[in-house]
Amino acid sequence: MSEKENVELVQSFYATSVTGDINALLALLSSDIEVNYSGPSIIPAAGTWRGHEGFLAHANAAMAGHIPPESYELQEFIAQGDRVVVAGHSNLRVKPTGKTCETDFLHFFTIRDGKIARFRDFFDTFALAQAYLP
Repeated sequence: MSEKENVELVQSFYATSVTGDINALLALLSSDIEVNYSGPSIIPAAGTWRGHEGFLAHANAAMAGHIPPESYELQEFIAQGDRVVVAGHSNLRVKPTGKTCETDFLHFFTIRDGKIARFRDFFDTFALAQAYLP
């Protein structure tokens, strides 16, 4: 795929994420997707998750904790070869505590055979962990 097509795939991932259509979302992901979500164990979605089942477990943990964000902005898409990096900003509310966390983020995507094969999320893990503390 071209870099332009890779960016379009990642943009589709974000657009599909907000629709709640799980089957459409999984169709964008390779069957062996690897999700790396930064942070300490106090953040339920933190860790490495593999495959469609792992992606869904990660998504459920994130939704129970702090997703969807109260607001987010995708600021920049940078593509090189099979990689797409997205810079953005989000405002999250941690459901168990009601506290908020505002953070910039970087999402790193690796594309393989027209599907997202790897997703890594980097953000202010300290700020989000603090919002999880009672």
